Amino acid sequence: MSIKFATGFEHPLLFTSGSASLTFGDLNVMFNDHLKHIRYHIGTTGTVDVPNITAYAAGTAAIHRQTYFHTKHNGYNSNGVGSAFRYFIGSHTHNILVMKKEKFTDGFYVNMWWCANTRSVSSPYDVVYAFTTGTKTYGVALKSDLTAGVYLCIRNMTPGEETNYVVATEPSWTLSTPVGPSNTTLSLDNTGVVTASFNGVTVSYDISSVTGETSFTQWDEFGVATNPDRGNIDDIIVCDGAGTEYNTVPPSVKIPFVYEAQTYESSVNTTASDGGTVLDVLTDKDNSTSAVITPFPGNIRMVIPPLSGIFPPGEANDVAGVIAVATKMYDTYTTQPGKQVAASVKVSGTTSDGETLTIPTTPGDVSLFTTRYSAAAPWSVAALNNGNFHIQLDVT
Repeated sequence: MSIKFATGFEHPLLFTSGSASLTFGDLNVMFNDHLKHIRYHIGTTGTVDVPNITAYAAGTAAIHRQTYFHTKHNGYNSNGVGSAFRYFIGSHTHNILVMKKEKFTDGFYVNMWWCANTRSVSSPYDVVYAFTTGTKTYGVALKSDLTAGVYLCIRNMTPGEETNYVVATEPSWTLSTPVGPSNTTLSLDNTGVVTASFNGVTVSYDISSVTGETSFTQWDEFGVATNPDRGNIDDIIVCDGAGTEYNTVPPSVKIPFVYEAQTYESSVNTTASDGGTVLDVLTDKDNSTSAVITPFPGNIRMVIPPLSGIFPPGEANDVAGVIAVATKMYDTYTTQPGKQVAASVKVSGTTSDGETLTIPTTPGDVSLFTTRYSAAAPWSVAALNNGNFHIQLDVT
């Protein structure tokens, strides 16, 4: 299994309309701790202007998000509020979200949605993906044509060497394309071949013919880009090339957020900090209340609602199965060092084990990722609709 993370950028403290902010650490929890830093102030000319790029890491700035975003490819909670990642820092700058390269060994495979506020062709290029050897920078971009729309291309973005290696022959967006979501994928494989798609249009180029390197290890940094007007990222899933399943471009995903929609089922050695119910303290959006497990071991078990309780009417028809569950815990900590929490998904009595991690001794956000073992047979939608989908957190 090689799924690294999947996120829709929802957060329990941000169920409001308009814009809101999170720290880099909050954002990285959604990326399952795969973010290295964010480079911002990327130029709109299709060039990585080195003097104007700053790498921001944990705790240095805020994340600005668009909540209540208008596309259907956001996650949904019971209030129908969704979100998409817009930009980092201020001034609506273009960003590149750089991955931790040590997390990837055999490729960088992305499937995500770009959600646009506008279709205007106001800039020569919009960067969608970027990757660098450390001395040379390349990328996948949308090239604007004021008479036709935007065309997908693979480009050398090194200052002073700007050139397009390949440009699609048909536009990904025309001047009349309705504003909304567009699916885009990237395959940065272990042979030096780059293949990308945007709104059904695909381009490919053998970068090894330029770099002279055929291994994935040639890349010093790689990541996805955001554009505050035409590149609000939503519902992203990323895989590595390692493993026997999901080791190439993953399927397109919908990532619902079931924070308030979950139902408390049972627990062992768990109480509410304020004397109320466990469900109340998990869903009250109040950092001062929490579920307390003592003595150890203990657990909390929740039931995920059927699709009708997650997606708006008609959305369920687009879902073929469930391949992963990301469990996020906010302000989690232990007073006894060395304690661990493990996440598992139980479907109709069958258990799939997820990750295990050591709980921090100071309050912090942590996440655990549980995937379906067989890509050929994901967890069924029927099991979800029948109420047989349970999430359990075991603390030992």
